[in-house]
Amino acid sequence: MIKFLKFVPVQLTFWLILGIIVGDLVFIKPIYLVEILTLLIGTLLFAYFKANKELQPSFSFTLLVFLISFFIGISSVTYKNLLNSKLHYANSTKFSLEKQVTIQIKISKILKPTDFYNKYEATVLQLEGEKAIGKILVNIQKDSINNLLEIDTGLLVGTSFKNIREPLNPYSFNYKKYLKNHQIYHQINLYKHEFLVSQKTNSTLRGLAAKIRNEIIKSLKKKEFKKDELAVITALLLGQRNSITKDLLQSYISAGAIHILAVSGLHIGIILLLLMFICKPIHNFKNGKFIATVLIVLILWVYAVIAGLSASVVRAVTMFTVLTIGLQLNRRSNIYNSLIVSIFILLLFNPYLFI
Repeated sequence: MIKFLKFVPVQLTFWLILGIIVGDLVFIKPIYLVEILTLLIGTLLFAYFKANKELQPSFSFTLLVFLISFFIGISSVTYKNLLNSKLHYANSTKFSLEKQVTIQIKISKILKPTDFYNKYEATVLQLEGEKAIGKILVNIQKDSINNLLEIDTGLLVGTSFKNIREPLNPYSFNYKKYLKNHQIYHQINLYKHEFLVSQKTNSTLRGLAAKIRNEIIKSLKKKEFKKDELAVITALLLGQRNSITKDLLQSYISAGAIHILAVSGLHIGIILLLLMFICKPIHNFKNGKFIATVLIVLILWVYAVIAGLSASVVRAVTMFTVLTIGLQLNRRSNIYNSLIVSIFILLLFNPYLFI
């Protein structure tokens, strides 16, 4: 255990996480963060050359590295928090919870529908004609539109923002907090004649992945699976649980097997083992091991995109990417070291993946 704690990425990750926690609680202006990091990096370079002359690292050198990791953590969560941007719709003078406003949005994710509403996650593009950013929850009454909206579909809506309600029962799931952790602070409810569906905007990676998923699902439907069977297969292969009924979902929860319906480390690990077996003959060629590694990592990330780039998928694929690269370098890979390196990389680029 002590040897594990001496592993440098463990120490750097600890200070990075500490910085993320502080950055989430206390707002520091980005310009100040740039100045602090510039000063610390400059001091670190000076300490590095000084340590080289003395042939051993000083305590100040180690402290500076940890401080840089700490402030990188603060910077990571500060820059990733959309609410800190002046362009965020909630910071606009046009924003209001009381009056109707005109909003241009783009569908970014299809959520599980309720009995009365189709639910989506959407990106705000404009608010009253002014450029804006931010994410909102969109609830569209089921009889307001014939077909489900696709990812990247643009909407022009005239409605008012609404707060997301707190849970009615104590100790029940706090959906408002869950959405806040995903940077969604408001919702809109749409009924007939309150929105116009515009032509699809420029296709994004998520939109392309959704098209591929839809084609796979169409192919599966031709096999004439039963409704529940198709729902489970879709969840296992593509990580899409929107079509799973409440009764079927409750059955998996009661059996303690709900985790297998979410694409995560178990699924990615099985795929990695299959890919390593399939690509093993490539090792016989010149640079074959390197080529096989690149192919495996590429296929894993393509699958992650098709599966919707959910947090669990991204975490799993990142960890197995690190593991695969470690195998390529012929290094004995400790699973905990691979996990720590993966956590560091993920937190560095998007601290909200672990929330």
